[in-house]
Amino acid sequence: MELNQDLLDSPRFVKGNRRYIVRSDSKEMKVFKVFMQTMYDDFKSGNYLQYSIPRTQAARKNQQNKWERVAINVKDYRTMKLLTAKTATRGSERKKRELISVGVLCAQDWVKFLGEKFGGLLRRSWQFQEHLSEETLADFKRDFLQYVGEDRPQRRERRKNARSDEVSP
Repeated sequence: MELNQDLLDSPRFVKGNRRYIVRSDSKEMKVFKVFMQTMYDDFKSGNYLQYSIPRTQAARKNQQNKWERVAINVKDYRTMKLLTAKTATRGSERKKRELISVGVLCAQDWVKFLGEKFGGLLRRSWQFQEHLSEETLADFKRDFLQYVGEDRPQRRERRKNARSDEVSP
């Protein structure tokens, strides 16, 4: 359990853009160690339960290449689309705890995923770039250029012209 040891030994926590230094013998670390140990013990024994996560049926293409809903199977994360919702009181949420299958984040091809998402921003007709400040746009291009490639304003212009031709009588 290298991760466990790393977490238990680390005196630094990151929260937003603030860093906290926590002594290893502090009250916070004692609480954290008990929490982590309990969670890992529950994992190991098979008794771990998580709070209920709202979900809906996933959609897949069938053999006729048409979209259809898939019945939810809590043991197969691919049959569910996880949602967000406000939580109730701690007592009522505890009663609804369960164990369901979830996708492993490290199994994602994040470069491909982000490339598709950011590429979609450039293909959209709502021209998100025109609504960003110069500083934000510069940060975006600097940080995400490897995912989205160079800006292609001519494509947006062609789409804009095509839409205006459709509207004109």
